[in-house]
Order: sequence, then C-alpha cells, then structure tokens
Amino acid sequence: MSERLHRCVDELYEVFGRYPLAPEIDGCPHCVLPEAEAALRSAPLRRLSARALWPFAAKVLTTWGGVNDLRHFLPRVLELVADGVWDLEIAVPKLRAAQWTTWPAEEQRCVGDFCQALWHHTLTHTPGERSVADLLPSLQELFADPRPFLSAWWENPAEPALHQLAELIRSVAASAPACRDEQLVSWICHPRTRESVEAGVLRAASPVVARSLSDVYEEMELLDRTRDG
Repeated sequence: MSERLHRCVDELYEVFGRYPLAPEIDGCPHCVLPEAEAALRSAPLRRLSARALWPFAAKVLTTWGGVNDLRHFLPRVLELVADGVWDLEIAVPKLRAAQWTTWPAEEQRCVGDFCQALWHHTLTHTPGERSVADLLPSLQELFADPRPFLSAWWENPAEPALHQLAELIRSVAASAPACRDEQLVSWICHPRTRESVEAGVLRAASPVVARSLSDVYEEMELLDRTRDG
C-alpha cells in the first residue's frame, strides 16, 4: 500500500469512527446466521478478517444492517480494497444505495480522496498486478465525471502507467460500439492522450510496453473514426 493510500485509510478510520458498532445489527433472521453476527464482533475493526466481514459486506442495506452500520465498517472494507484483498466493486453498490453523495462533506471527501489514492496506486503497477481497466468502471459508477482520474495519465509518464493506458485503450477498442462510454472514448481520442501514447512509444524501456503502445495507437485512430461516423 502506498504512503498516500495508507494516509487515506487512516483518515477513513478517523472520520467514520464517529459511527460505533451497534449493540445489535438488524437483519433478516433467515439470511443472517448467528455465527455471522458473532464473527463481526470477533476482533477490533482494524483487525477484522476479510472472511468475517464478507457476509456483511455482501448483504448490508439489503438483508443486513443500515446506512450507519455500513459507515462503521466502511474503513475496513476499503482497507481490504487497498490491500488488494477485494476489488472496489464490492463497495460501489452499497455506497450508491446509501446515497453517499448526500453524506456530510467530510465523509464524501474521505471517500473521494481514497478513490484518487487507489487510482494513483494502481497506476504504479503493471496490468497483470492491478488492472486500471477493472477499477475504472467502479469509479465511473461512483463519480459522474471520470476525467479527474483519467487526467492523471497526462501527468504521469511512468512506464507502468503507460502500460495500463495501453491496456485500457485495447479493452475499450475491443468492446461493442454501443457499450462504449462516450466520455471515456472522447478522452482517449483527445490530442493530449495521443501525445502521451506517442511519447511513451519513444520513451519506454521495455520493448513489450513500447509495442503495446504502438499497437493501440492504431486502435485510437479507429475509435476516433468510429466516433465521428
């Protein structure tokens, strides 16, 4: 976990620490086993295992617990995401159902800061280690405008980030035109994105990355023609 991401996780615990563990969490008696409830109380929040937390994370706001229960456990859920144990997609439908964009400004900022830190952390890894193409759909569901995340590529010429960019462009180009996100396609076809890819081809130390960037340049041209057509 990067230092920036670690700080964001610490802040999540601090800000959401105002929501204590309820003496009893309401749940469907047919859906929530007593052992699952006991597991949630088996360790302090920061040491709660993924196995103990998973049933709650999957069922909260449907058959187990309410918004404040989600807020109590959210720092641990997101810490497990940061550690690579879970994907962000586990939290997205819960945050949306809880209408997180109506929460107090400090809580919204903490979630937003965490997502930014997670994005930048992912850009330091190769696609085989952590995939931006897998993370981006979750961020698009949480935020109306993905451009603050995408623009990081214009500022980060590091080779892992450019490798991630190539893989994202390839995945978008391989999808059916009707399924493509217009904002994302528009950003891919932006002149600054093209410049990033061109510069990456010349700068990449790895022949694999250079070839990957060179190959997707043609796919960018095709995406642009498809968009215009």
